[in-house]
This record gives sequence, C-alpha cells and structure tokens, in this order.
Amino acid sequence: MEAQPPAYRAERPLGVTILAVLAALSGILLLLAALAIASLSILAGPAAIIPAGLGSGVLLVLSLLYLLVAYGLWNGQTWAWWLAVILAALDLVIALLSLNIASLIIPAIILWYLTRSHVKEYFNVA
Repeated sequence: MEAQPPAYRAERPLGVTILAVLAALSGILLLLAALAIASLSILAGPAAIIPAGLGSGVLLVLSLLYLLVAYGLWNGQTWAWWLAVILAALDLVIALLSLNIASLIIPAIILWYLTRSHVKEYFNVA
C-alpha cells in the first residue's frame, strides 16, 4: 500500500512573509527595550525598580507574543493568524484610546490584510 502524499499547501502570500518578518523585528526591538528599561532601572535607584520592572515585564510579554506570531505566520499556523488579529486589534484600540490618528493606519491595514480571503484560506480560517 502506497503512502498518501501530504495535502496541498498553498504558497505563503508575500504579505504574510512581510508580516512575519515585521513581527520578528518588533519582537526583537521590544525585547531589547525591555532589557534596556530593566538595566536602567537598576542605575536609577530603588524607587525606579518596581515601575520599571512592571514596564519591562509588559514589554517582555509583548516581545514574546510578537516572536511567537512571527514563527506561526512564517509556518502558516492557524493559531498565529488569530493571535496576529488579536494583537492588531489591540494596537488599534490603544491607538484609538490615545487619540493618535497616525497610529491607526498600520494596525488597520494589517487587520484588513489578514481578513482577505486568500490569506484566510492560507491559514485555513473559515
């Protein structure tokens, strides 16, 4: 009996490749920012350690999420599509709350792109 070939997988769309690379770069920059804040808080003294520790902790979590999204998008994982949509929506909400109109553009474009039919099809999202 002959083994069945793997199911056909569409080629990764160029936009998904770009988003994966940008997510990886964002994750790396956020990680560096978290490390910088943690390091500088030690130099600033005891009063700065707790607030800086919280800030660097949030940046560390975000950096890990973006690195995870980059990995998942690169490999066409369905969960990565969902996580990317959630992070883009969160960015959009933060931009709205901060009344920063310029910051609305990028997450809006990302959400628009991720909801295109060929992208959803690539990630097997109904």
